[in-house]
Amino acid sequence: EFSDAESLMALVKRFADADVVVMAAAVSDFRPAETSTQKIKKDSNDPEEVLHLKLVRNPDILRWLGEQKRDAEKTTKQLHPQVLIGFAMESENLIPYAEKKLAEKNVDWICANLIASGKSGFETDQNHITLIGNEAKKEFQGEKRVIAKQILREIFS
Repeated sequence: EFSDAESLMALVKRFADADVVVMAAAVSDFRPAETSTQKIKKDSNDPEEVLHLKLVRNPDILRWLGEQKRDAEKTTKQLHPQVLIGFAMESENLIPYAEKKLAEKNVDWICANLIASGKSGFETDQNHITLIGNEAKKEFQGEKRVIAKQILREIFS
C-alpha cells in the first residue's frame, strides 16, 4: 500500500525479485512543488481570493519498471522474464492512449478502463476493462473481483 511517489518507490525496490508485477494503482501525475508544515490560511474574507499552487511531475514509476524489467534476453535458468501489467484509466480516447502506454512503457499488458461516472472505475464494484497485449485485445465487464480473476487467467493461459 502506498500514498505517494516516495512510498511507492520503496516498494518497487523489491521489483528485481518478482516474476509478475501488477501496477493496479498509481500516484498522481503531479504534486505540489512545495509543502507547508502549517495550515495555509486565507488572508481575508474576500470570496474572490485565489491560491496559486506550482505543481511538478511525479516520477513515472511504470516507465521505470518497464526499463528495469527482465525481458527474454536478460534471463537465466534461475530468473524468468518478468511480466509487467499496468492500468490506464482515461476520460477519452481510451484504446489509443492505452496502446501508446503499452508501447512506451515496455509493459506486457495494459488493463484499460474508461472513467464513466457510477458505471465503472472509482466508487463502484463494477468495471469494464479492455485488456490489451502486444498481440491480443479482450474485453471484460462485471464485478471487479470477477474481472480480476478473468484477467489473470487470460494473461497466464
